[in-house]
Amino acid sequence: MPRSFFLLVFLLLFPDFAAQAQGMYLALDKPGAVKRLRFRPGDEIAIKLRGDRRVYRDVIMNVTDTALIIRQTVVPLRDIRAIVVYREGGLARAALTKLPIAGMLYLLASTYNPVFRRERPDYDWNNVKVSGIIAGSGLLMLPLLKKTYRINNFRTIKVLREY
Repeated sequence: MPRSFFLLVFLLLFPDFAAQAQGMYLALDKPGAVKRLRFRPGDEIAIKLRGDRRVYRDVIMNVTDTALIIRQTVVPLRDIRAIVVYREGGLARAALTKLPIAGMLYLLASTYNPVFRRERPDYDWNNVKVSGIIAGSGLLMLPLLKKTYRINNFRTIKVLREY
């Protein structure tokens, strides 16, 4: 009984407490399988601004109706040209880190393997080509690690409230 009484008094004294607890978030609506990407305060976001080629990557401090607050800087939503989404894991990230190392190890192993048979190291141009192809194939995965969503008629950003 006393708990419910205090809860009732608290809700009567602070009626907008529930409204303040429900935060706002930035939503990127786009076509495709995943229709909406959500960015909440505390999430990391990478944006490109109109008239600037740099990618600004930082943590969202707050979201208002018309702007983002990033690192005590107010960024109006109309100034955002694109949102860049970086993929964390997956095959592309693993290939990007492991295939260049595998190419170097293949070159070392194929070059110095004859040393264990008491022969001279074999510096062969074919081994250099194969190891370069292995290392280069890992670098081909680099464009798969990020996706840039330009803000246009098909991709829009909105500020929504959480309920």
